[in-house]
Amino acid sequence: MSTRTVGRTTVTLPEIDPAYLAPVDSLVSSDTVRDFMADGHDLRALDLVDGHLQSGRISRLSTRGWTMEGTTVSNVEILDCDTASLAWTGAKTRQTVFRNCALMGARISEVAFDDSLFEDCRLTYATFDRVRALGPVAFVRCQPQEATLPPHHPHTGVRGEDRPPAHPHPAAAGRGVRGSHRTAAARRLHRRPRGAVGRRFLARRLADRRLSLGGLTGPASGRAPGGRGFRVT
Repeated sequence: MSTRTVGRTTVTLPEIDPAYLAPVDSLVSSDTVRDFMADGHDLRALDLVDGHLQSGRISRLSTRGWTMEGTTVSNVEILDCDTASLAWTGAKTRQTVFRNCALMGARISEVAFDDSLFEDCRLTYATFDRVRALGPVAFVRCQPQEATLPPHHPHTGVRGEDRPPAHPHPAAAGRGVRGSHRTAAARRLHRRPRGAVGRRFLARRLADRRLSLGGLTGPASGRAPGGRGFRVT
C-alpha cells in the first residue's frame, strides 16, 4: 500500500496496475466503470451523473465543461487534465489523486473526501463549498490564486505559508486569525476562559469533536497523525 505523508497527514494513494486497465472510449455510464484507462480524450463536455468510477486512470483529458453530479470516484488517478469548468456536487471520493491538473473555475460543493490528494494543480477561481473530510486530504504545491478556500486554523493542519495568496472563505471574513498575523483581540479570543464560563466552554469543546471551518468540515487532522482532516502545503 503506497502512501503520501504531508506534515502530520498521511494519504493512502490509489493502487493502480496499468496491466489490468482496459482502454475506454467513454466514461458515461449509469453503472460502475471499473478497471479503465481514458487517455487523450478531447471533449466539448463530459457529464457524469449518478455514476461510479472505480480503479482506473484518466489522463490528458481536455474538456470545456466537466460535470460530476452524485458520482462516486474511488481508487482513481486523474493526471494532466485540463478543464475550463469542473462542476462537482453531491459526490464521494476515496483514494483518489488529482495531479498536474488545470481546474480553473472549478465549483466543488457537498463532496465528501477520503484519502484524497491534489498535487501541482491550478485552482484559479476554484470554489470549495460545504465539502467534508471523511479521511485524510492534502493539497500539495497547488496554485489557488483568486480561489475561495477554507480559512486557516491552527488545529486542522491547514496552513497557507507555502501557497500564493487566496481569498478566504466568506465565513472567515473579518476573523483576523490567518497565519501568524493574528490581532491582539483575536489572540485574546483564543485563550481559554476561566471560571464557570471556562468550564462551559471546555464542556462544549469536549462534546463537539468536529470542526466547521467555513465551507469545509471535518475532525481536526492535528489530533492524530494520519487521521481525518485537510492539509494544504
